[in-house]
Amino acid sequence: MLAKEFVSRFNEQLSMNIKLIAQDLLQLFLSYHWPGNVRELEHVIESAMSMTESTETILSNEHLPRLLKKRLIGDQETTCLSNIEATSNKPLPELVRQYEKQTIENALILNSGNVSQCAIQLGITRQNLHYHLRRLGINSVFYKAQSISDTTSSPQKQN
Repeated sequence: MLAKEFVSRFNEQLSMNIKLIAQDLLQLFLSYHWPGNVRELEHVIESAMSMTESTETILSNEHLPRLLKKRLIGDQETTCLSNIEATSNKPLPELVRQYEKQTIENALILNSGNVSQCAIQLGITRQNLHYHLRRLGINSVFYKAQSISDTTSSPQKQN
């Protein structure tokens, strides 16, 4: 939501017309740990948008300056290694459940909450995905896409 808000703000400031954030860039944003918090995200988006042509409507990985892209991808690799270390003391069923939940949530994010597309990406039937969503307590409505211009309301996550 923050990324969409910043894109909306910079659309206005830079006279751009970005409508979407590409899945590859969104995935990088989701995997990065953001030590600079919100301000760092804001600066990354501003830098990426300054690299786009005024006619472009999708902000993607290719718009990141090389140094920023390297930092985001490098952090993603470090995060993967630290996740392996952090999970090494958990029982296998707990690790499998955690991985399954994270994989489904990531697929929902990348597919803007579209369950049918998510199921296709995961290689399972839609009915099977619904079973996993219920079992893991995931509400797909939480992941429904909001347009860049509509960042004022956010759906509630079900526990």
